[in-house]
Amino acid sequence: MRFASAILLVVAGLLGSTAFAQGSRIPGDEYEDAGLSTNKRRLVMADFARCVVARRPALASEAILLNVDNSTFMRRYGKLADGDCLLKAYQTFGGVQMALPGDLMRYALADALVAAELSGAVPTDFSVAAPLEHRQVDDAPLDAKLKGRKLAEAEQASAKAQAWTIFSRFGECVVRTQQAKARALLTAKPASPEEGQAFAAITPDLGYCLAQGSQFAINRTNLRGTLALNYFRLAKAPRTQAPAAGVTQ
Repeated sequence: MRFASAILLVVAGLLGSTAFAQGSRIPGDEYEDAGLSTNKRRLVMADFARCVVARRPALASEAILLNVDNSTFMRRYGKLADGDCLLKAYQTFGGVQMALPGDLMRYALADALVAAELSGAVPTDFSVAAPLEHRQVDDAPLDAKLKGRKLAEAEQASAKAQAWTIFSRFGECVVRTQQAKARALLTAKPASPEEGQAFAAITPDLGYCLAQGSQFAINRTNLRGTLALNYFRLAKAPRTQAPAAGVTQ
């Protein structure tokens, strides 16, 4: 079944849920799949990204602002997968091991860029930022020759791509309409009490950015990630004459 319908927002335990509709996967739930400490992994990823952004700020910024697909991201910006930074982060937080696929790396880098470039700056008005471009999804019918496992894999890839795009647009809307709360969340240390308070403050406002009938299940990793990604891109977007629409679904 193609992932054609909108998806369900479920915010459980202040975004601790990771159940996804129709087998789709919003980036970020890999932490829970690993069966290890989610908070420790979030801290490892944040430490890694800070190191990378300190070493390669221009390349990291380019990678976030150019909204390429994951395969292009990993191929073109492979230098951002800095082994020394990852080893340092592992050692700092007790040798935790984890994979960093493109979505998680993108989220971490965006978060670190917000902290490095925007945390001390006077916030710009995102209502006059030009609408962001989100990844286009090929909605053409799947190859009729695909059968069995290959068909299932193609359906899953299509579902994930569509879920990413919808979730990214959702993130842009939240940042535009709740800019101050998004900023408060992104300036809080991951897994800290302050971050928990920021999640609690912004959670009641998330529903505004859902198209009618939309459904998501999201967690702290992917919500903070999409807010960081869209916050940084909106801060760098061209300014328009008139405020952009709040909901970009």
